[in-house]
Amino acid sequence: ATTSTSLNLKLTDLVGLVYEPKTQKQTPARGASAPPKRGRPNAPGARKPELAKPEQSKEKPEEKKESTGNGIEKLFTGIYNVIGKVDPISITVNNRQAESQQRLVVDDSTEISMSDVDWRYKLGLISSPGDFVTHSSVAAPGSQNTSLDLTLRSGIKFTKDITTQLTFNASQREDNSYGTQGITNKKSNDYWPSGNLFGVPSRDLTSIGDQGFAIPSYSIRWYGLEKLSWVQLFASSLYLESAYRGNQETSYQKSGEFNGQVINANFSPVLGITMTIKPTINFSLNWNNSRNITNGTGGTTTIKHDQSITSNVGYSRRSGITIPMPMMDDIYLENNIDFQLGFTYSQSRTFRGSVDETGSRLN
Repeated sequence: ATTSTSLNLKLTDLVGLVYEPKTQKQTPARGASAPPKRGRPNAPGARKPELAKPEQSKEKPEEKKESTGNGIEKLFTGIYNVIGKVDPISITVNNRQAESQQRLVVDDSTEISMSDVDWRYKLGLISSPGDFVTHSSVAAPGSQNTSLDLTLRSGIKFTKDITTQLTFNASQREDNSYGTQGITNKKSNDYWPSGNLFGVPSRDLTSIGDQGFAIPSYSIRWYGLEKLSWVQLFASSLYLESAYRGNQETSYQKSGEFNGQVINANFSPVLGITMTIKPTINFSLNWNNSRNITNGTGGTTTIKHDQSITSNVGYSRRSGITIPMPMMDDIYLENNIDFQLGFTYSQSRTFRGSVDETGSRLN
């Protein structure tokens, strides 16, 4: 059975329940007075229109009031404007339950039929089909799996050209294998690894992995760089991007005993450049960096570090010539040019080691 719940939350609406900046009211423009009706001044018996005497307004001119503003009001207005740059927050919660059982019987000599199964079990309302037992010939009676997943999505618009997408995932899973491995709990969430593993300097690739903290995955793009004066000399479009995705999954036995941990930290890319060089040359450059950290029981650790640089240059041109033909349609011959050039550099290194109870490196 699966249950899913989602919610969209806009922070400005939430803050607006307490405070909302005042908007300037635009006064409607005064309508022009209707022009007087024109008559024939020289017509006999026509009355001359009386000239309207300008009335002296008794109203005193409004004095301009300088808005000094309140310090607290300015503070809340600033907070409101900053929160307005945050995209609506999407919250999704999924709860899953699954169970499998092998050859349930009333006893070893009496099988069961579907009519014997509780109707609530058929609809997923309860976890047990009834008062049955597993046949003695079955080695693995079955399993039960329960998981709870949480996903948060949002974004930040620093400017109209700089946008960021944020995603945070967290989950908890319990696997129960009847009669075999027992109950195993797994917890995972988006993660940023850090620390000083093996007691080596932090700049060493083998140092990271024994510590860290939860952080959302992100992707950031900076558009509109072609507007810079020095970029306009050679490019018609240019933007930069960076993206990070990290995850930590830790496994425990039912008794709370540590059973292993896997940490992934991927920058894809650390920095990416995409631009169009005048007139129509497409260029891209991406630097990717990833680490996979496996912390096993007994203090053993394996760290795999991969990094790569990829670059692509492409040029395309569409043209052709038309050959006139007498007594028939002209013939058009296409002359298309497509040119692609790619470059890739990659490096992969693996570190293995273990530590004792004091944190000293053993190998």
